[in-house]
Amino acid sequence: MEKTIKFNKIGIKRRFIQYIVIILISIFVLFIASKLIEERRRSKIRIYNSQIKELQNEKQRKIDLIEKEYNDKIEALLNKIDKINE
Repeated sequence: MEKTIKFNKIGIKRRFIQYIVIILISIFVLFIASKLIEERRRSKIRIYNSQIKELQNEKQRKIDLIEKEYNDKIEALLNKIDKINE
């Protein structure tokens, strides 16, 4: 009888230790998963920021091109007006 009680105590201790280990492993896995999710979110934000910068640069280049084109046209018209006035 004492042996079965002793074995039961040992079995309860083992189960308790197993549950503790499982809980610790679960916490560790959740911690790692949260870090990976956070890193993934940060990398997406970096990608979006770089895409926004590229679009802004492209937009600025187009604006500069249009300004140059219109400045050239205005310059040509002013030269024509000057030739007519002379």
